[in-house]
Amino acid sequence: MKQKNELNLNKKLFLSFEILLNIVFVLSLLFIFVYIIWCNDYNNKISLINEPEIKKVKKYINWKYNYPISFTLVYLSYFMIQITKFAILYKNRNGWLRSLFSMFFINKIQFINENKKTNKINFISSFVILNIALVSIIISIAFNIFADALKFSLIVLFIYLITIFLIYIPLIIYFKNKKYIN
Repeated sequence: MKQKNELNLNKKLFLSFEILLNIVFVLSLLFIFVYIIWCNDYNNKISLINEPEIKKVKKYINWKYNYPISFTLVYLSYFMIQITKFAILYKNRNGWLRSLFSMFFINKIQFINENKKTNKINFISSFVILNIALVSIIISIAFNIFADALKFSLIVLFIYLITIFLIYIPLIIYFKNKKYIN
């Protein structure tokens, strides 16, 4: 009974964080149009100013390139997390359809593999990918802090950063019990 309740808790946690991650991803997609409009306007305003300091800044910094780099890092981290999730679920003998659309098959997904070595590898790969995603998001936030003009971008990126931090919670809860990985 305890194991069944624990499995239901894991499924609820997985579903809630999957939904949260997808919401943040859609938000970042919606904001990209705001960034493109802002970048064009900002670059036009800079080109009208004839001060030598501004020309030096424009020579080295063009926000048309900084924001795409920033959001490429965000989308790259999102896709790394999704690919890792797919690989882990597929390795746990879920079909490719269940692994790809895990949110819709939450009651039929097998989270725990019978092989404890595979569970340990899954844990390590999840941990490594989440750390790479965190580094990617922090670099992206640095690009946006450097721009220091569009506060909406920082809001979306901080929400995404917090979401990735929160993804560690089910990972820790799931693997805190040594019987899965030893």
